[in-house]
Amino acid sequence: MLKRGQVTVFLIIGIIILFIVGSLLWFVNYNVTTELIDQYEIPASLALKPKIDLFMANCLLQTMREGMFLLGVQGGIIYPDGNSAYLLTENALINYGYLNGISQFSEAKIEQDLRIFIIRSLPSCLHNFTFFREQGILIRQEGEIDLNLRLREHLTEASLTYPLIIQSGEDELRINSFTARLPFSLRKYFNLAEVIAQEYGAGSFNFPELARQDAFITIMPYDKTTTVFSIYDQDGYLKSPYLFLFAIRDNVLQKPPEIEFIPDALLKEGELFIYDTTVASFDERSLQFAVEPSFFLVSNDGVIEGKSLAAGEYTAILTARDGSGQEDQQSFTVIVEPGTRTVDSG
Repeated sequence: MLKRGQVTVFLIIGIIILFIVGSLLWFVNYNVTTELIDQYEIPASLALKPKIDLFMANCLLQTMREGMFLLGVQGGIIYPDGNSAYLLTENALINYGYLNGISQFSEAKIEQDLRIFIIRSLPSCLHNFTFFREQGILIRQEGEIDLNLRLREHLTEASLTYPLIIQSGEDELRINSFTARLPFSLRKYFNLAEVIAQEYGAGSFNFPELARQDAFITIMPYDKTTTVFSIYDQDGYLKSPYLFLFAIRDNVLQKPPEIEFIPDALLKEGELFIYDTTVASFDERSLQFAVEPSFFLVSNDGVIEGKSLAAGEYTAILTARDGSGQEDQQSFTVIVEPGTRTVDSG
């Protein structure tokens, strides 16, 4: 389990990704004309409409990709509003997937924010159609822009209404709509995050089971009431890494550790007392143990030992404390009888 200081480091990584995305956005916008010429050269024999369609589709795909990255590192939101609840750190904004017993994930919000982002980002990518104007082709917008998105299981579909009038010499062409299909969908990560939030809220969180998922899941306690989760998929985004972050906050959910019952023990003098403690705790890796009286010892893993105990009755108290400071205690009794025997107490 990562500690609070390590959460900051991980969040910085998320911000680095945001920085990279932002840098790529600037770079792509600045060089979009050159890239389209290099990557999507179209034979002059083709009609003008396919050229415009391809140009618009690639700008649409570019802005869709950038929006998907932002939705990932911010947990399903791009633009917080009055209904949004989010964790604001020094380095990042992360959506609460689960807050005070209520799921905050919304597919409608994801589609809404992605739609707004694409519409706002498209003009920078289109670069006022400079690529075509330099070829003597004049393009101007006529009418309102609209965009419909569909988040399917393995792809995202976009239908863009962007009325254009294209003039080339004496010819005039009108195009109203464009489409694009991105072979990537947030639904996989969105659904997995919902499962994690629901199981965590119900107290049935099964990390070993979730560890079998294709993506790598990391749990990072942020403070006593907040936990940050990351879903990292090495090849999830068009064969590239994809990161989905979200937070969970609920005072009720941050349960203290619970020590399972420790039975009393009966030994003979000279026998070793040893008992492997079982503790139920969400934050198992941060658990610390202590035992009294001092002639009992306890390891970092919760194994209690008592050596060279003289005949008598001993009552001990085991304490288990997690990284948030919550703890549980349990007492047990060890009775040591005079004499020796050869049976190992186990």
